Amino acid sequence: MKNRIAWILLTAVIVIVVAYFALIFLVGRTNRFDLIEERQAAYEIHDELQRFYRECVSLEKKRQMTCFTNSTDYFIYLMDMDHYDTQSWNPRIFVKPEKIFTMQSGQSDFLAKWNVAKGCCENLADTIPVLISGNVDVSELLGTYSPSHRGVLFDNFGGLIMVRNNGTICMLNTSKAPMSYIYEETYFDYTTNTVPQHKSLKYLTPTSEVYPKQE
Repeated sequence: MKNRIAWILLTAVIVIVVAYFALIFLVGRTNRFDLIEERQAAYEIHDELQRFYRECVSLEKKRQMTCFTNSTDYFIYLMDMDHYDTQSWNPRIFVKPEKIFTMQSGQSDFLAKWNVAKGCCENLADTIPVLISGNVDVSELLGTYSPSHRGVLFDNFGGLIMVRNNGTICMLNTSKAPMSYIYEETYFDYTTNTVPQHKSLKYLTPTSEVYPKQE
């Protein structure tokens, strides 16, 4: 009788452990980016942003991004989402909305999937990430970097995509990325040590504006 009870308890423990790890696996799969699909979206968005910036010939238009405090409002403006799915829709960049926003059928609210660089638009170093997947905590990125830096960036879900200013893609399917890989061992300083505060490097997240580390 005791052996039977012990066997039942052991079986129950095994079932619970297997169910626990299965749940972790499924949650991870749900939260993990489809890196190939998101990489293509990142290419398209970056190319359209660069085209849009080139076409903004007046200083006023180049600075219009400064009025936005999160990437959702910024992309709503660029995509003219206030008129989406109407005859008056007139987007400033041409990308399928679902590649930029989390969109659900029947909802009028949008949330951007991406972080985007703000400030320092002129003479920005090629290696600076300017478009970053929304699962990355961009406050952990750097406002200044030298090759002696040995830090590591962690993301939330085990997969990240960044498009550098020169258009190259930094894509990892692990949970951490060496800063030396992200910035390609290139020195820069876009903190208030070297530029005015209104030009210092910042990032717009889907819900807020943050500064990278000012080390």
